Amino acid sequence: CHHAYKVYGTDALIDQAFDWTMELKNRDEFLKAMKLMQADLVLHGHFHRFQTYTVDGIPFINGGSFRYDVRRYSRLDIEGRANFSQRFVILPEKENGGKPRLST
Repeated sequence: CHHAYKVYGTDALIDQAFDWTMELKNRDEFLKAMKLMQADLVLHGHFHRFQTYTVDGIPFINGGSFRYDVRRYSRLDIEGRANFSQRFVILPEKENGGKPRLST
C-alpha cells in the first residue's frame, strides 16, 4: 500500500493541507480486499511519519522517514505468519573515530 489508510491530524496548517492529500482513496474497498486475502499485516509509506495502528483487527505500519532524525528507524521482525513485532530504534551516536558508541 502506498498511501496511508488512516492519517493522524496535526496542528500545523501546512501539514494539514498535505495530510488531506495523503489518505488512501477507496479505503473501504481496500480493507475488504485485505480481509478477503486474510492479510496479517499491511505496510505502507508515502506519509512521512512513523505510525502503527490497527483497523478492524489488521495492523498497519508506516515506516516513516529519516526527515525528523537520521538515526531513528522502524524495525519490523517477522517470525512466521501473524507473528511479528515492530519497534522504533535509535542508532547509537558515533564517536570521533566514526565507530558507533553504545549508550548505557
